[in-house]
Amino acid sequence: MYVQDISWEDVLCTLRIPYTIRETGTILILCWFHRELHPSMVCRPPSREQANFFCYGCHAHGTITTFIEEVSLIDTLRLFLAPSKPIKGQLPLLF
Repeated sequence: MYVQDISWEDVLCTLRIPYTIRETGTILILCWFHRELHPSMVCRPPSREQANFFCYGCHAHGTITTFIEEVSLIDTLRLFLAPSKPIKGQLPLLF
């Protein structure tokens, strides 16, 4: 499988990211790189002339492969940096 064969629908479904397809064929999603209430990230089909995604809120942009890499990194960081609930009777680790 080549990068050109990867579709945004496949990536977003795999990552469980809700999306809306506009009449123009572009896909609109909530940006993963900043908090927002209304979708501001546009995903376009692969093209050599323009970025595959662009956020009008925080100006994040890139290709479909960089999107996958950055979303995976953010998920990993959220997992490790999220405060965990201590088990009853266990002291939290402070370091």
